[in-house]
Amino acid sequence: MMNPKVSVIVPCYNQAQFLAETLDSVLAQTYENWECIIVNDGSTDNTETVAMDYCDRDKRFVYHKKENGGLSSARNAGLDIAQGDYVQFLDSDDILLPNKLEWQICMMETNKSDVCVCHHSMFTTDINQTWENFFSQSIYDLTYHGFVYNWGETFVIAIHSGLFSHSFLKNHHIRFDEQVHAMEDWLFWVNIIRAEGVFCQLKEKLALYRAHGSSMTQDKKHMQSNRLRVYLRMYERLNNVERQEFMQRGIDNLVNYFARSNYNKEAEQRANSIDYKVGAFLMYPLHKISSLLKKLIRKLKS
Repeated sequence: MMNPKVSVIVPCYNQAQFLAETLDSVLAQTYENWECIIVNDGSTDNTETVAMDYCDRDKRFVYHKKENGGLSSARNAGLDIAQGDYVQFLDSDDILLPNKLEWQICMMETNKSDVCVCHHSMFTTDINQTWENFFSQSIYDLTYHGFVYNWGETFVIAIHSGLFSHSFLKNHHIRFDEQVHAMEDWLFWVNIIRAEGVFCQLKEKLALYRAHGSSMTQDKKHMQSNRLRVYLRMYERLNNVERQEFMQRGIDNLVNYFARSNYNKEAEQRANSIDYKVGAFLMYPLHKISSLLKKLIRKLKS
């Protein structure tokens, strides 16, 4: 295609404090033929004010407001009105680096692929101060087996690391599952690989993933309850042979996940501190005396 158009879909729910920086990263793209669909998913903060300011400044921004339905619902609403040849999903607190669209379009046009993935780095407030975690350094396993069984254990692809052929998504009816409210991107990727989507990959880190306290992924109860729901949704989609291996791996993965998510690093640091150890040493005799007294009282009562 000559000068294909990209639809950047930005779902927003009460993240107005980050939205301007996210939209600025779209404006900064070296590739200029895009539309940016800002989907306000029933926000109660000043998301609408920020969004409308960008729409007034640049007609490539499109504003769409809807009742709150969750992240998957907001992304699907963006897909419903997208006019582009390619689709870029971008959460309202994340960042695209300036070359992302240009480089990925070039790769996809050259390789005739349906999806192009790049890698990402982590940041908190300053995009010039990035850091790496396990998943930002992991190697992608772009196979059906990899997506179904190893997702979340050996690798994860941030949704904004991908660029997608819009026609491929439409032809295969690939959308986000609105019945789950976390890890919905896992089901989305698996649907692509099941539809035999052709992948290409850039090794460069062209996307930034923001880590902050109000991020959905930091809500342990929310993530834990939805992880169980997603595993059940995935299980429903597998055949009998696949289900057996999925159950074996899935149980181990869930146990490991809950152990990691409930791990309290601060508590461990306190337990290993000198002050804590000295205090425990001094209190040990008192605990022994207390235990003996309780046993004696129980014997007297009996």
